[in-house]
Amino acid sequence: MEITRVGASPWYFSAIYASPDPMKRKDSWEELKKFVVTHNKPWLLAGDFNDTRFPSERNKSCHETNRRSSMFNNWIEEMDLLKVEFAGAAHTWARGRTPETRKSARLDRGLCNDEWAMRFKKASMKHLPAIQSDHCPIFISLNGFSPLQAIHRPFRFQATWMTHEKLKSLWRAN
Repeated sequence: MEITRVGASPWYFSAIYASPDPMKRKDSWEELKKFVVTHNKPWLLAGDFNDTRFPSERNKSCHETNRRSSMFNNWIEEMDLLKVEFAGAAHTWARGRTPETRKSARLDRGLCNDEWAMRFKKASMKHLPAIQSDHCPIFISLNGFSPLQAIHRPFRFQATWMTHEKLKSLWRAN
């Protein structure tokens, strides 16, 4: 999807929902490679990649998940993609009710190209709590997030506002 704002250069956003089937996922990675060759603009990809990058991104690993992680990392490197920094839960997906059956992993993430990272230097991502899904929703802010204390400051009246020439037209009685 091309994102265009008045007065700003357009950029691309790709919402990712990768197949659980590794072969179909590989096909998706190849399609995205073709896209980047013909579209030279800032680009953000975010969503469920259904792959992990490192053993620490899974609570359980095996030879096959390590092999798929290696392939995913190779694709990221070939595409020259960068990670979007995040806050929140380390794993974005979980399944299983008991310690014996529980599986969790970081399947959801944001990746971008150099141009996007330079344009949105303050961008960050939060993993929100999973409520009605086995995945955490991700929230991306292009301008970063305000510290919580800045959001909850009490209102402060400035006496100088009383001297503003349009005060009466802005003020309405309730």
